[in-house]
Amino acid sequence: MWVEVRSSDWWNRVVRRHWSNEQWLQMFRMTRATFYEIVGIIWPRLERQATRMKQPIPVDKRLAIALWFLSGKSRYREVRERFGVGLSTVGHIIMEVCLALRLDLLSETVGLGEAAGTIMDGFAQLGFPHCIGALDSTRVQIRAHRGRGKQYAHHKQYCSVLLQGVVDHTGRFIDAEIVWGGKDHSGFDCESSGLFKAMDAGLFVPGNPMMTLDGVQVPALMVADGAYPIRCWLMKPYGQCRDRRRRTFDRALSRARNVAESAFGRLKSRWRCLQDRLDVSERNVASIITACVILHNICEREGHPILGELDVRDPFPDSPAQESSVRENRHKEEGERVRDAIADFLMLQQCRQSPKEEEEEETQGQIEDHAPVEDSETARDATDHFLMLQQHKQAAEEEKLQGQGPGAMEESEIVMDALPNFLMLQPCRQAAEEEMRGQTENPAPTEESPAAEDATSEEEATAQHEEAADDARNHVYTQTENANSFDELISCFRSLEEQVISTLTAIEAHSAQSEREVEALRQALQALEERFRATLG
Repeated sequence: MWVEVRSSDWWNRVVRRHWSNEQWLQMFRMTRATFYEIVGIIWPRLERQATRMKQPIPVDKRLAIALWFLSGKSRYREVRERFGVGLSTVGHIIMEVCLALRLDLLSETVGLGEAAGTIMDGFAQLGFPHCIGALDSTRVQIRAHRGRGKQYAHHKQYCSVLLQGVVDHTGRFIDAEIVWGGKDHSGFDCESSGLFKAMDAGLFVPGNPMMTLDGVQVPALMVADGAYPIRCWLMKPYGQCRDRRRRTFDRALSRARNVAESAFGRLKSRWRCLQDRLDVSERNVASIITACVILHNICEREGHPILGELDVRDPFPDSPAQESSVRENRHKEEGERVRDAIADFLMLQQCRQSPKEEEEEETQGQIEDHAPVEDSETARDATDHFLMLQQHKQAAEEEKLQGQGPGAMEESEIVMDALPNFLMLQPCRQAAEEEMRGQTENPAPTEESPAAEDATSEEEATAQHEEAADDARNHVYTQTENANSFDELISCFRSLEEQVISTLTAIEAHSAQSEREVEALRQALQALEERFRATLG
């Protein structure tokens, strides 16, 4: 009987005996210790008996064959030559190992377990509260199957499946699902997925923990990009807007969502078979992708780095999201109410930040707007005002239920609607004071012999500027004193807000402002605050 001569010397004499941990990381994506730990787990499922005809392939060599294929873009023929096995044996071993990993390690490595609280704390440190995971997806190209090519055809004219995954704050997958069919965008493919059904029913997170923000019940949250439909549990960005509160929310969501993007990048960089077309049968696609997710989580748990260049680019990008009115409007009202509550909460957290922390964010390019920096004392004052108004609102609700104050609830709601603008005035006031103190301590250098005409014109401009500010301030005071209704008071508030903005603009454009001007703004704010309290009382 003729038998093809093959050699296993490379594996037996070189890799097993002489390779360093760095070489193991480079070629197998894990150290020798982690490799043999996995061998010990899957050994009972992959061990084969010896026969009189031949000796079985050892379990460690079987795992090495599978990892060599998954970690690169090698074809079966290249793996055959490397390990000295038959061509059909390569494919058989790869699928046996992937199935063993799926059966023995999936439940242990991919899932929430008892780490829900730790994950929420981790996302809170990233700046997003009550978050259980970041949701993202990527496409994996597959071989066109006879008669079913159109079912998996993507808009880029290739056959693919969608890998949807949820990762925790460390980049470890806690859920992975393969969505078959590829014509729609990723976000709308997944509405019928098991994850969406479990989260809608409140079954994904054990105990379904809830948090209350300003009367809004907030479940355990996930963050995603704008392609996904909004849910009460799935937060997506507001999009392009000039409102500071919404921009703060979008930045916090982006920081949390970047964890998922980085995790998918590391997944495809470790297991490069996902970057190219999977030349396997349809029934084996899910096993290979699932095995890659399991091995990714093991490497993340053990802290194994990715040696070489990290390729986070998606070789099969999706097109921009196509809005679907039916699916987008489903649960939209609930989701937007939760998103607004989170945005208010994040705005208050930003008010508590110290100037040093905000300066670091600006240095990193995370702050797009040029809002002034608040000091901690002013931020605490703004927070106290917010809590005070919340107490008044709750008291008004109780009085309305008891029939003692039917109009108090409406007035309290008007105050709460005006609250974000009121909080915006606090940092404006503090910025003006900081700028005044800075210019007092470090006065601008002047020429030793300035021209008389320039000094005269500067004094006249300063006098005109102060006179205009006095007139505007007196106008606001008069309106505030004469306000007999809550609507008139709100109108006065708007006028004062415009005056603050115009004054700060003038301060930036003119170097000779007076301290009396800033003091007038402070008094006007205090007067308005007293009017708010009197009206609520």
